Amino acid sequence: MSFWFDSDVLAYLRLNDVQPCEVYGKIVTEDELSGQMNFDDVFGTGVFDLERPCLHTTGCDRTGCFACGFGLHRETTKDTSRIQNIIDYSNPKLADWILRGGHFRDSDGMWEPYRGLGYCFIMEWMNKHGNMHYWYPNRDYYLSQLPDECWEYLK
Repeated sequence: MSFWFDSDVLAYLRLNDVQPCEVYGKIVTEDELSGQMNFDDVFGTGVFDLERPCLHTTGCDRTGCFACGFGLHRETTKDTSRIQNIIDYSNPKLADWILRGGHFRDSDGMWEPYRGLGYCFIMEWMNKHGNMHYWYPNRDYYLSQLPDECWEYLK
């Protein structure tokens, strides 16, 4: 499938009546998505019908690895946040586990997951020291849950 475009995958699924995972929603044409009629809807001639309509999903476009930090710097609003998508489309408890938790190991002082991955602290540290502008849902709540040891790193 490495040479298939997203549109090829969606066309295959639609033509073969294969339902994608529910987080992707339904596969629809561009005019179905927007509710906009096209000429062929009105005249029914087939003249304006393209062999391959532009297909989209009504849910998530992509999901990727739920806990991967790659590209988080591009998610600056609720509309682009994969963590918000996890809350909205699949598993709010998983999003909570990603954001909360984490601590510094006593043995070597390294950050490690503990009762959660601790992305809240990681993103706050990157915002402070890397000028990254990460956004995540319920920020005030997760900041209030940080252990006291974290605050010296966020000064």
